[in-house]
Amino acid sequence: MKKLLILGSTGSIGRNVIDRVKKNKNLFSVIGISASDNVKLLIEQIRELMPRFVAIENEDYGREIKRMFPSTSVIYGEHSSSRLIEDVDDVDLV
Repeated sequence: MKKLLILGSTGSIGRNVIDRVKKNKNLFSVIGISASDNVKLLIEQIRELMPRFVAIENEDYGREIKRMFPSTSVIYGEHSSSRLIEDVDDVDLV
């Protein structure tokens, strides 16, 4: 099983990747996802995919996600996607 980090998970490419992952659950595991500020869709994705790591640039949304999902590691603020890549080392594909 390939472990994935999906950057820009709420954008069009990210949503397409997630659709492919859902159709091939036996092949992929989503370890982390990131978004800029589409918190509503990001929260839906967290509920569905249950990633261990989430990154979002908007700090207020980051704190909200951290409260909602206390067992998820949440990185927020400027360059959060870059920090996600740096912090998560057990990944096959980004």
